Amino acid sequence: MSEFILEYFMVPILVIISILAVRGFLFNKKTGNTPGVILGGAFMLGTVGVTLLSLYDLFIGIQ
Repeated sequence: MSEFILEYFMVPILVIISILAVRGFLFNKKTGNTPGVILGGAFMLGTVGVTLLSLYDLFIGIQ
């Protein structure tokens, strides 16, 4: 069990970063910050993509 925890310690950190990236994107969109929406949207898509891939690897596994 400890090997599982040590192997996947980054997944919860990625989930938190993804949530913060989505919140930042939505805040930029709400306040009308167009450059923030573009840059934040690109960062958000990349971060959420990596997070989804890591969650897929955690629960299903990549062969």
